[in-house]
Amino acid sequence: MTTCVKCKETIELSENIKNITDEVICPKCHARFKVKWKMDLELVPEMELAPVQEKTPSKKILVAVDGEATQEVMREVLTREGFEVFLAGTGKEALSILEKERPEVAYLDVALPQVLGFEICEIIKESSQLKGTKVILVSSIYDKTRYKREPKSLYGADDYIERHHIQDLLIPKLNQLFQTENVIVAPTVPSGPPVFEEEQTDNLPVTGEAQPEEACQPAAVIEPVQEEELSFLEGANEFLLEDAREEEPVSQEVPLESPAETSPLSSEEKVQHEEAKRLARIIISDIALYNQTAIEEGIESGNVEELLKNEIQEAEKLYQERIPREIREGTSYLHEALHDLVERKKKFMKQQK
Repeated sequence: MTTCVKCKETIELSENIKNITDEVICPKCHARFKVKWKMDLELVPEMELAPVQEKTPSKKILVAVDGEATQEVMREVLTREGFEVFLAGTGKEALSILEKERPEVAYLDVALPQVLGFEICEIIKESSQLKGTKVILVSSIYDKTRYKREPKSLYGADDYIERHHIQDLLIPKLNQLFQTENVIVAPTVPSGPPVFEEEQTDNLPVTGEAQPEEACQPAAVIEPVQEEELSFLEGANEFLLEDAREEEPVSQEVPLESPAETSPLSSEEKVQHEEAKRLARIIISDIALYNQTAIEEGIESGNVEELLKNEIQEAEKLYQERIPREIREGTSYLHEALHDLVERKKKFMKQQK
């Protein structure tokens, strides 16, 4: 509605007039004048925008496993699920990453070179700075038909996984650990066949050429361990740290029964000796995982070998089946691995008293 500026006639405007400013003709006096529309704006409520959520930092996972093929499979699965993965192939590297990154979860191979996985687990559980780190031990299982039971104790670890079950249980194990934090990871169907052939200790090469190492891109650059980098662990297990700081010399020769017969080893023989040492370490580590109580009781009473008599006999039988006689003669890698384990465990138990 509007009023004529000349005769004051009330004029009803047509709905066809759409412009904000338009010319109107008075029907009574025919005066022409312009009108300016007063728009009744309908206030539309603004959309309620969801608050911008800060990106949640990726959870850090340490994968400390002996064997590049297994490392890469685990890295691929975990990275695909959004985790930040750090790889380590030795106990020294694992300790360095633990100090620098403080991961939420650590997968620790029980048979890690230099510092065994369950020894690192005990360090973690003793450290106030790593109390939030969950530990999953990775059992090597030198004979996967050997054990049909779960370990009764895990050296303080939160869970364990057998190497040949990594692809199907890797994510479910994480889900179990993260249940209280409501972090559920949807398991991803692995693409392609399992690639643990080079890792399976059932088929450790002992008589052939050195296996070529496949080039793989590590998930994190591992820097050499410096003494100051391990300062946060010094109060927990100093004897282990001293071992970790020492560089392991590369054996050029293996002493035989008679010094006169000692001669430089060929490349093939060096490979065979290294594989023998590795198998010995794996066997003893798995025995330790499944017999923690017996080992601790044996150390207290001084009869470890008696309490583990059956396990040691089986280990010797397997070792003899896998390792050629010429490699076994003049060496005792299996008993050296057991002795080393017992001595390190003694130091740890003494420190705990």
